[in-house]
Amino acid sequence: MAAAGRVLRWSAAPRRAAGLGGVLVHPDHRGQGIARTVISVAVEHARVGGAETVLLLCRPDLVPLCTRLGWSRLSVPVTFRQPDGARTSPLATMIYDLVGLPHPTVSVDLRGLPL
Repeated sequence: MAAAGRVLRWSAAPRRAAGLGGVLVHPDHRGQGIARTVISVAVEHARVGGAETVLLLCRPDLVPLCTRLGWSRLSVPVTFRQPDGARTSPLATMIYDLVGLPHPTVSVDLRGLPL
């Protein structure tokens, strides 16, 4: 299962970004390349849809898998909105650049609910 969202703005520079989250593979089927396929298809859909960047909020234990798939870990804080105010993501934020833009150096504000 995968879910997608969009980022309206981050830091001072707007960027067309897609969000990927909720990628789950049943334990009986792990190690067969299913996550790789789901993530690759989602990234391609983001590219075709005009995204410049794809973001993924990732559990720390999955960072090595995402890194092997070509993602980089952001080192800046990522905030998102909740009904009671803005929050900083406790998860690792991974980024997949589609057009050669530099990674953000200050912060990322999802300006909405988390992806």
